[in-house]
Amino acid sequence: MAETIPNERLYELGAALPGRFGYWFQKRLQLHRAPLAQAEFEAALAGLGPDDHCLDLGANVGAFTARMAATGATVHAFEPDRAAFEALTERVAGIKNVVLHHAAIGVEDGTAILNRPKRYDQEPLRKSVGSSLVRKGRRWMDPAFSEEVKVVGFFDYLDRLPKPAAIVKMDIEGAEWPILEAIEQGRGRDRFEMLFVETHERFNTWALMPKLRRLTAFAAALERPRINLHWE
Repeated sequence: MAETIPNERLYELGAALPGRFGYWFQKRLQLHRAPLAQAEFEAALAGLGPDDHCLDLGANVGAFTARMAATGATVHAFEPDRAAFEALTERVAGIKNVVLHHAAIGVEDGTAILNRPKRYDQEPLRKSVGSSLVRKGRRWMDPAFSEEVKVVGFFDYLDRLPKPAAIVKMDIEGAEWPILEAIEQGRGRDRFEMLFVETHERFNTWALMPKLRRLTAFAAALERPRINLHWE
């Protein structure tokens, strides 16, 4: 009787397929690995202390900012959406070890247009999770709600920290790809210890799936820093 292939291996094989079949298997693989990523994050969180620095990139209303700050670590939280930033500010008010930035994160300093989903004006806080620097198109976004926002360079910011960041959580709605590729090319690898990323290949599946496969292989082979691309 043939040996049963574990689900993860089956999903890995399927994710290598082209087109929508590969994407279907990739999503199953992501769902399979997300709890493992969460467990790894929890273990890293347990090791934090007052001497550590963490980055919450795409902090939204601050659920993970607050959790990292509770360890005593200094948390640098970035959120470009106006409604989410106001809620984030209120949530962490009085917590002295949180540094807030009403800004997006990118490869370099600058400005960019933040695109917002349809009906943003009706439910700005709930819809803020879909605000994106890269997702466009009238099917999903409404240009009437777009606005220019500040962008802070990820690598320059890391260089200004007194020590490498212990944890970086990155959920930046499609703007992660240029940062990940810069890391792949060697930039900033000595300035953080662990990076947890939610990738947004669904925004442009056919173009981004090959990139995701390449970056996943790169992250798996990298001994340090630890890069986990299975954050949900």
